[in-house]
Amino acid sequence: MPPGFAVVQETRTEDEDATGTTVTATWAEEQFQPVQFNSFRVGPFAASTQVRAGETIAQATVRLHAELDVAAQQILRDKSAAYLRSLKGIAEQAGRTR
Repeated sequence: MPPGFAVVQETRTEDEDATGTTVTATWAEEQFQPVQFNSFRVGPFAASTQVRAGETIAQATVRLHAELDVAAQQILRDKSAAYLRSLKGIAEQAGRTR
């Protein structure tokens, strides 16, 4: 899942390891359609981090992307399970009305 974009901004910080540069990344919304005419979405997500001393902007962006990836994958697993439970409930209701 690719992130949408990254924004770099100079800021002041109290963190001794930070350089004063903030990187913000946005993970684009994704749509999943396991069955026709039914879908669910994950995202968008945005996060910011400080570039650490000795770290490049690219390295900070990759680090931030890795964090967003972990969150997005967990949310996808949770939403997928909820989606399947919902379909199962619908199927059970349909079976009872016959």
